[in-house]
Amino acid sequence: MPYWDPDLTMREEVHAALVRWAAAQNVTGEVQAFSIGFPAEFHDDPPLDPVPVHEGPAAALRQMLDAGLAARAGLPPGDEDPLEGIGYAAARLKYLLGEGLARAGGWPQPVDAAEALGELARLAELIAMLAAKADDRLGRELRAGRVTPIPSAGGTGRTAPPADVADRVHDSAVAAMAGLGEAVAQLRRMQMRAGDLQRTMRAAVAGTADGPTLRSQYLVRCRPNGWQGAYHVRVFAPPRGRRVVVIGELADNHSTHLNNCMEALAPAVAEHLLGTRDADAVTWVQYGPAEEWYSAYERDAGPDAEPRDREDEIFTLGFAPGFSEWTSKRPTSPDELEQLAGGPVRRWHAYDYTIAAVTAAGAQPVDIDAPRRPR
Repeated sequence: MPYWDPDLTMREEVHAALVRWAAAQNVTGEVQAFSIGFPAEFHDDPPLDPVPVHEGPAAALRQMLDAGLAARAGLPPGDEDPLEGIGYAAARLKYLLGEGLARAGGWPQPVDAAEALGELARLAELIAMLAAKADDRLGRELRAGRVTPIPSAGGTGRTAPPADVADRVHDSAVAAMAGLGEAVAQLRRMQMRAGDLQRTMRAAVAGTADGPTLRSQYLVRCRPNGWQGAYHVRVFAPPRGRRVVVIGELADNHSTHLNNCMEALAPAVAEHLLGTRDADAVTWVQYGPAEEWYSAYERDAGPDAEPRDREDEIFTLGFAPGFSEWTSKRPTSPDELEQLAGGPVRRWHAYDYTIAAVTAAGAQPVDIDAPRRPR
């Protein structure tokens, strides 16, 4: 089934999932703790009934939320409960490998690969602990006579003495733990070696600051097509020529992509930040970080294959008068951009091009009105 039902809004899909989850809980004898409502976000949203949540499901929901937060933040539990550790390691791996990361689609960042290998080693260690616990408990139960072997189907009808079965279980457990111990050692070696690597894209190893012609930069928050988004805007003032405005697609902007909103965002930036409505007053540049669209190697790719979309993407844009539409979108090299800007222009990798990173680099947060533009 699709991740989102195409016939339902996200609000309706989450509501339906919560209804199914609540209905699957055994709440016999429990009192209702609270209910979760789904107020309409837009005027055409259909009404949805609140979902009642009883005591047991409330505790389970809190644990799920805490576990999800820990997996995203990289906060492993203590060593008291192996099952909690396994749950965390699996959830952390899903986060590292899933589509939620800015560097999604695999392990393009060595630090992610190193951490994922560490979580695989953690899983092997915890599985070994559970194997030892299973060996101990099964052995005790067999020797105490609380469990006994049963004849196998189609066999002779005879069974081995419980003590012999306990010994065989123990031998298997010892072999399993030895194999898991070797797996842990090798995974830790892989983790160490992966942690000593770095990306080689030019954008990843380029300078870490813009040049002296950078006059201002902003973290622009707006709703260019009706959905809240965040974009990085840099304004360069070269000694000769027009100002250059570089609008960047942040890796953790999960809203409307610049490809779909520049004709709405550019006039809003011009009016609110530059004090003009003239589309030709500045040179407009659209910027996408390296590996924004990370693509893994094809299964049958040779050793010299080069994955697509490794480097950052730069386009110089032209707009019709009044920003009624964009009229040109020309690929631009980093060297050409620096010539336009009159000095160095920092390049970014998707792993680092985030709201927090540009704010730390000096981008001023600003909220502007960017109404939807007719297409």
